Order: sequence, then C-alpha cells, then structure tokens
Amino acid sequence: MVLNIQNPEKESIYKVIPKIDIQRCIGCGICADNCAFGALNQFGNKPPLVNEKLCHGCGVCEYVCPQKAIKDFQTQIGDLNIKHTKNWWFIEGRLTIGEPNPVPVIHAALEKANSLPFPQIVDGPPGTACPMVAAVEQSHFVVLVTEPTPFGLSDLALAAETVQELRIPVAVVINRSDLGNKEETEAFCKKINIPILACLPFSKKVAHAYAEGIAPFCVDQRWQEATYTILGHVKEVLS
Repeated sequence: MVLNIQNPEKESIYKVIPKIDIQRCIGCGICADNCAFGALNQFGNKPPLVNEKLCHGCGVCEYVCPQKAIKDFQTQIGDLNIKHTKNWWFIEGRLTIGEPNPVPVIHAALEKANSLPFPQIVDGPPGTACPMVAAVEQSHFVVLVTEPTPFGLSDLALAAETVQELRIPVAVVINRSDLGNKEETEAFCKKINIPILACLPFSKKVAHAYAEGIAPFCVDQRWQEATYTILGHVKEVLS
C-alpha cells in the first residue's frame, strides 16, 4: 500500500515519568527495589536517580513510596502524524530520536485508530519483542511476511508461535520467494497448520515502482492477484 501523505496533522505523545521530591524523600530505597525496569538507582541513603530512558511509566514507584515523595510528570516521546479524507484515515506513530521504547507510541496510534468507525490495517514492526506484541494483540487477523532464508524462517517460527499464543488467526506471505529455499518455509507452515496466502518473487519492476511511490499491484499482475487473495482470505476468516 502506497499513500501520498503530505502535510499531516501532528499530535504529541507523552509518557509519565517519576519526579523525586528531595525534601520528602528519606532514601529508603523502596521505590528502586520495586522498579521492574531498573529505572531508579539508589546510592546509599540519598534520593534515587531516575533513568528516564528505562522508565516505562508504570507508576509502581509512586504507589509504594511511604513518604509520598514521588510525583509524576509528562515528557514527550514522539508524535502522531494524521491525515484523513472522506474514505480513509492514515495514522503514523513516530518515536523521538534517542527514545528506546516505542510501545507507548504504538498504543497511542492504536488508541486513535480505535476511536474511529473504520476497519484497520496495522503495519507492525518485525520480531517478537514488546513492540510487535503491542501492534498485534488487538488484531482479529495477522499476516506474517517472511523470506525463504534461514534467518527468515527462524523469525517466522518465533512470530508464528507468539501470534498463536495470543490465539489470533494467522497466515503467511512469502516475499522474494524465488531467492531462497521456499520449500523449507512451506514445509514449516504445513507442519504448524498456517496457510500461505501468496508467494511473491523478486521484481525489479516492483522495486522501481515502489521507489517512485507507485503501489506494486499497479505494475505487477502477481501482486494484484496476491492482494485479492489476501483480502479474500481475511474476509472469509472474519465473516
């Protein structure tokens, strides 16, 4: 999918981090002991130091502080880029450079999307870490895109296990299917009972079109057929 997005509206995304009142803090270290992410560092009986990059904004430190010496304040970690017409909305979450945790940005984008009366297509991150789970956990159907390489198969196995653990229907698309061992990927999908919706060979025509902002299915019949197959399968599963 290629969208010509220009001049989007922006909304700031914030996360909550703790601020220590050094006048009230007695240096007991309870907050640091209870921080699951190591974002509070206690040295002796001095007030703890806050590592904003590690903080997940969970609020446990404020909850357990016996002196009520911890208050929260908001810091910006990213932006939503929003564009809409009569028929569709585009919502992009963009993490501020240097921020390590994209999960609050993903949650903000999904929260905005969930407020709208439209079906959603979510382009999630690769891998199986927290950002991937945050992107797919509300989904009714997941399409995993892989490549027929050892690394691709390894990542596919982990991603498929994660999605199945979440009990979400899942299918696979094999990209650049002519550049590796497609049969091994097909055998794996058959073994764990995941359908393969499409196999897309490498195409310079598609690469050139994409670089020019043209959707692949506009220049390659195979992509057009794959698009209709994927949409048809999704409708069948969700109907």
